[in-house]
Amino acid sequence: MGLQEFLHMNEGDGELSYSQNSFVQKAASLMGQPMLERAIQSVITEVKSPSKVIKVADLGCGVGPVPLAVVKLVIENVQRKCEELKWKDNDAPSELYSGEGIPTNKGNIYISKSSPKIVAKAYMAQFQQDFTQFLICRSEEVYSNGRMLLTLRGWPISSDAATWQPWELEIMAQAITKLVSQGLIKEEKLDTFDIPYFGPNEDDIESIVHNQGSFVIENVNTMAQHVAHEIEDNWERAKVISKFVRSFTESLISRHFGEDVLELLYEKFTQFTCEHLAKGKLIEHHSVIILLKKI
Repeated sequence: MGLQEFLHMNEGDGELSYSQNSFVQKAASLMGQPMLERAIQSVITEVKSPSKVIKVADLGCGVGPVPLAVVKLVIENVQRKCEELKWKDNDAPSELYSGEGIPTNKGNIYISKSSPKIVAKAYMAQFQQDFTQFLICRSEEVYSNGRMLLTLRGWPISSDAATWQPWELEIMAQAITKLVSQGLIKEEKLDTFDIPYFGPNEDDIESIVHNQGSFVIENVNTMAQHVAHEIEDNWERAKVISKFVRSFTESLISRHFGEDVLELLYEKFTQFTCEHLAKGKLIEHHSVIILLKKI
């Protein structure tokens, strides 16, 4: 079974669905709207005749209010200048998925302080390969002087790539390790589980874009947001955050560890999230990037 067949967002519009729990993605999208609008206006000025067609592709990770809001924004900016707008929704091509695990990362689910150096290097090498292939695919679709907006989860440049990990993966590892210690999850299950994700920083993106050569970076902005900061009670906030994380991790967790531990695992996740909130804020870092296709 390919990775894309079980790594997906929670379906539907229920309490644990992606569509009901994508508030972090929505906030990141809103922060990038001014850049998107400027990019749209740049493209529109290059359309010399109102009969020209502007084509837009959304390579989103799930269906919900976020991509629909982007559709609305693009239509509002384009409709006064062009008679026709063609929109294409899509997911990443299957060639960009890798089913290979990373060895020698026992006791961890991602890059951590206890991971061998080869782990961080392997994650970075895989991302370079995947993102380069992504740019090659998009270069065949985007016309010269066309724009592409990317909103990527990443990490601050001031952090060490060999030790930094997203807060939700740190807490998830803590929850899984707790269930291992209680005999509810086999240790080998933990040792053979590596999250298929890499969050680049701004320098990583600039380097890969430059080396691939089809695009130039027209604009880039790195932003930080405090997750669910409007909720004052830490326990209530932790429950909301747990649903957010579950909406995009449940399919992967369920397949590897089994459905029978799901409820207890996310209960532990909520508990540990509450403890983390008592110590400080949970911050998401996003890079919003506008790429210009070379002539």
